[in-house]
Amino acid sequence: MNNQDELIDLEQILAKISQIITKYLKYLIIIPILSTVIVPFISYLRFEESYSSQMTFVVTREISGNTTFYYNTAIIDELTETFQYIINSSELKDMIKNDLGTTYVPAQLSLSKVESTNLFTVKATANDAQDAYDTIVSFSNNYASFSRLLLENATVTIIEEPEIPQSPDNSLSLPQNIIEGIFIGIILDAIIVAYFYICKKTIHEHNDIRHYLHSHCITTVPMVKRHKAKEKSIILNNYLNHYAFKEAIYNIGYEIERDAKNNNHQIFMITSCVPHEGKSTIAINTAMSLARKHHKVLLIDLDLRNPSISKALNIHVDENIINCLKNEQLTYDMIYHENYYPTLELLLNNQISDEPTELLSQPYFHQLLEQLKQEYDYIIIDTPPIHLMEDALLISQMADSIVLVIKQDYLHINRIKEILDELTSVNRHILGCVINQSTYRVSRHGGYGYGYGYGYGYGYGYGKKQDQQ
Repeated sequence: MNNQDELIDLEQILAKISQIITKYLKYLIIIPILSTVIVPFISYLRFEESYSSQMTFVVTREISGNTTFYYNTAIIDELTETFQYIINSSELKDMIKNDLGTTYVPAQLSLSKVESTNLFTVKATANDAQDAYDTIVSFSNNYASFSRLLLENATVTIIEEPEIPQSPDNSLSLPQNIIEGIFIGIILDAIIVAYFYICKKTIHEHNDIRHYLHSHCITTVPMVKRHKAKEKSIILNNYLNHYAFKEAIYNIGYEIERDAKNNNHQIFMITSCVPHEGKSTIAINTAMSLARKHHKVLLIDLDLRNPSISKALNIHVDENIINCLKNEQLTYDMIYHENYYPTLELLLNNQISDEPTELLSQPYFHQLLEQLKQEYDYIIIDTPPIHLMEDALLISQMADSIVLVIKQDYLHINRIKEILDELTSVNRHILGCVINQSTYRVSRHGGYGYGYGYGYGYGYGYGKKQDQQ
């Protein structure tokens, strides 16, 4: 069981990383491309040729009147330390400056030793070949005065005289810079993905609902591409062959049916935290899924500031919900009768109200809902997003149960928690949350992913049975 849980966790991690990469793919591609241009350009601006001139000498020590040398680590370390002191001494630098007639030493001196020998190399490195040569020559002319004092019983013999360098030590390599640019771009991409994975806390899958929001995840609705470019909304009867989408919508309907049976609820409010989370699409399809089971359903568009259901279904109405609330009278011609689903009726709106809060606050609104409860099995209300105005909170006072639609990887968890707390302060009966527009991939047999395999005890059989009906 633990191995299975670890496998699921790994799948979730990979799925989240894959989603981040997919979401920001355009930028993740642009960054390495820009890096392959910027890195060579910066390298070109900062590039300076470097020239080196060097001399090699051997150190021998007089032992019992004979000039000889026996390799010994301690002796080599002592000689290396002594020569390093000579090179770094201010006295030698002053001599070089006097020789060259400058106020600074134009080259950098460095010492290296040949392993297991008494050979030493002093190198002068500068941006100009002549400066490197002049500095090493000055060193060779002046080091002897130091060596006689510091290298007791030792003789320094030059075996390689310095020469003027004919070519620079370094060169500008465009292919190498391009490879470095690509590598830096990939590292930046990895940092960006890690940042969004660790720091950007959004809702990704059903466990996030339970862990962060302490709420119930009804289902996860997958992202569905429209069949036609001009199609205004994703409607259930046009996507019955899309298995994951169909099952996710059926799950919402089943949850509403179960809540109605257990708690005698009829009015279900479908809302979201902010715009563009797909609440209206969920409301339309939920109403259709209930109507497919021959329940008498009324779908009401109470987003009086930005009505969208009539546009999504391409329906024009002369009399609407605003007229009903203003005149405090519901007439037959205000109800739109759906042909495809005989038991589905709609109370729509195709205009923007100047006084939505006043219309929703009046006593008649409550009376209207009570009247409609006598005529319909289920009333599905599409409301404005909660964060915009108080309209949704006013409607929530009249609703029996609330479904909160959350777009996957869209809004920060802390903001969702604030809005959910505000909603529960008015109506504590939150039926659950629906994760919408999910891009996670799952197998056809459920498991981690779209929600219809989370183990709620419904999904497959209900959808197939409904198709047979």
